[in-house]
Order: sequence, then structure tokens, then C-alpha cells
Amino acid sequence: MITLDKLAIYKRYRGDIDGLARVGTVQEKQIITDNDWFIIDELLQYFAVKKKGLIGDDYNSKMQSKIDQNISDEEVADELERMA
Repeated sequence: MITLDKLAIYKRYRGDIDGLARVGTVQEKQIITDNDWFIIDELLQYFAVKKKGLIGDDYNSKMQSKIDQNISDEEVADELERMA
């Protein structure tokens, strides 16, 4: 589940998963997994394309399902949209 804490870590390393691997704290690495990181990447890409109005219905449906399955609350979705 993607949370605001995970987004804060992602932002701290500016989306650079290698930066987290090199200098991240043990606590940060326990909070966010590689899979979480990849989901955040994918959702940011979705929100960026959505802002430009370049998504089709099938892709939108697929991503809405992914959002429902992976985002803890509306505040997290709003933050992802701001970040995109």
C-alpha cells in the first residue's frame, strides 16, 4: 500500500531508487520496498499522461484499478497528482 510516508521517501531521493540503495537508512528501506517504488513510478507516469489528456479508456480503467488496490487514501492520490 502506498502511503504518504513512502511518498516522502520517494521525494527525498527524487525518484532515484539507487540513491535509496546507496545512502538510505535501514528504517527507510524497511518502509518502502522496490515494488512500492515501481508502483509509485508507474502511477506518476499515469497522472502525468492523464494531465495531458492523452489516455485511453482501457488504460484509464486499468490504472484506476491499480490505484484502488495500491493507494491507502485520497490524500495519497492527491499528492501523486501534485508530484506528476
